[in-house]
Amino acid sequence: VAGTHGITRPGGSALNAGQVAGFRIAEYIAAKNRGWTLDRSAAIDQAKADIRRLCDREPEGNDWRSWRKEIQARMSDFAGPIVDAKSLEAASLQAWQLSDMFYVHNSTEKKHRSPGCDAIRNPVEWAESLRTRFMAFAAAVYIDAILHFAVRGKTGSRGSRLLLDPAGMPLHPALGERFRYVPENTEKRSFIQSTTPAHGAIRHEEMPRRPIPPADAWFESAWHAYRNGKIFDDAP
Repeated sequence: VAGTHGITRPGGSALNAGQVAGFRIAEYIAAKNRGWTLDRSAAIDQAKADIRRLCDREPEGNDWRSWRKEIQARMSDFAGPIVDAKSLEAASLQAWQLSDMFYVHNSTEKKHRSPGCDAIRNPVEWAESLRTRFMAFAAAVYIDAILHFAVRGKTGSRGSRLLLDPAGMPLHPALGERFRYVPENTEKRSFIQSTTPAHGAIRHEEMPRRPIPPADAWFESAWHAYRNGKIFDDAP
């Protein structure tokens, strides 16, 4: 019921399918791209510089746990099956403000206060601080994508996501006025949204939905190909 798997697959099996797809993508990359795609030394140096910038900040008295709770609460409120359309703009702004706080550089005029790790001595705490940094960015992108698709793109309620709006249609008399919703824009059914971080910005594109590809496969043959690494071979 996360509202992320389209109209006909809103349930638990879609969650598993998404996880499996993630593993398969990673395995494909590992199988097809065995070399480094960038300069290894430069990548390591850049990672060290990023960690130093994060850890040299002056913390605000909070640690990764408090930021993690904020991220989780916002995702529960605005990335679940029932979303308040009028609050999405503010939620997106707050998500980006939290994410940007992890990336702001110290200036000569003012030392930006941000969740640093200069006082952390436990490597596990360092790792969780960095993990929270990436979670904040991912959450901001996700909520921004929902805002762009459902509200700015005028798609409305779709699949397992109900978009609430006081000016919308009543859902059911027993639910009262709060549960007025924006109906689905059925003209958008043939489109999906592609969201891509690019050059410090987020790009949302509306793309035609691809048809289901024809396939002549059955489990035993596909499993045999997978076990022998042939599933990643180039198509003839």
